[in-house]
Amino acid sequence: MDSTKRKYESFEVADLVLNDDFKQLVSEKGNINLSRFIENPEGHEQNIRLASKIILGLQQKRQSQSLDLKYRLWRQVQNNHRRQKNFAILRYAAVLILCFSLGGGVLYRANQTPRIVELAKSNPVEYGQFELILPDGKTIFLTGSNPTVKSTNQGKTILINDSVRINQSSEGFNQLVVPYGHRGTVLLADGTQIRLNSGSRLVYPSQFSENKREVYLEGEGLFKVKRSNDKPFYVQTGKFEVQVLGTTFNVQAYGNENLFNTLLVEGKVNLKLNKGLFPASVELLPNQMASLTENHDEIRLESIGNIQNYTSWASGYLEFNNENIELLLKKIAMYYNIQVDLRGDVRQLKINGKLDLTDNPESIIAGVAAMGKMNYKKEGDNFILYQ
Repeated sequence: MDSTKRKYESFEVADLVLNDDFKQLVSEKGNINLSRFIENPEGHEQNIRLASKIILGLQQKRQSQSLDLKYRLWRQVQNNHRRQKNFAILRYAAVLILCFSLGGGVLYRANQTPRIVELAKSNPVEYGQFELILPDGKTIFLTGSNPTVKSTNQGKTILINDSVRINQSSEGFNQLVVPYGHRGTVLLADGTQIRLNSGSRLVYPSQFSENKREVYLEGEGLFKVKRSNDKPFYVQTGKFEVQVLGTTFNVQAYGNENLFNTLLVEGKVNLKLNKGLFPASVELLPNQMASLTENHDEIRLESIGNIQNYTSWASGYLEFNNENIELLLKKIAMYYNIQVDLRGDVRQLKINGKLDLTDNPESIIAGVAAMGKMNYKKEGDNFILYQ
């Protein structure tokens, strides 16, 4: 590690603004990428940028008439640190005052909805068939159960299943829509691989910007991100964003199922909620999963023993070891977009096995029934398992 890099115990905005060493760093370096001067900044770049903007704003000459008052406020908050139990509330209140004193511009930029999220939310899709929607609005229907869409030539060319070539004449966002009961793979121009599960959509630019790589996910995706220290990778969803430099992780963002989580396979990622002035965030380590609570305002962190239970779908099968049958049937119902009911006193049953996702729904249900020593029947479009 470079011995000149600064080390900070906390990357919360308020802590950085209150830190004398960080204020000195901002004064010395100005409005540049400060992350390269800081130890382990991965996942905290946005907070670093916001804190530096607040400090620079306070230092501008146009704010000089009220600088003394603002810094006295900060000093008072710091002095209260030793004797106030609610120090956290005071310091965040102080940050709020300072932000509004800068005209609200800092807050606006920090909480501005990314353009890719606005586009995705304003253009909902159906999950009836494979579709590749190009920036100019042209729709290409794909065939096969697991097609591959590959960007080449710096994103100017798309290859479908290594056979169909499409030249992109306009910049903008592509959208790949994966129908229920199928999977798809996207290979981005930077070398990143994304496997998409049933009922998913990926929105991604034809070409990434100079300073970041950003995509939008609806549904589920297993990401293997090509490392780039100068260009972090962001996965935006309807409720949170995931930021990485290069790693492997699984993201679920099924709004219709109220299912939002991120599981880290290897490397390190930072997950941050989309809402709030100082949104909750958490840094994940391998074999950890971060899930949103029911109200989407808190993050729950847990360790996962068998990652294959969560990622095997990307290889075309469901592997389950000591899995609760009710949770397994929920995965199956989501994948095939079917209704499965469980009857009898079997909801706590644990089963082991592997299912081939290329099979039809009834074969899958029959396999689960056999593993659990149960019976099944079909009533209309619904499947019922019972003892």
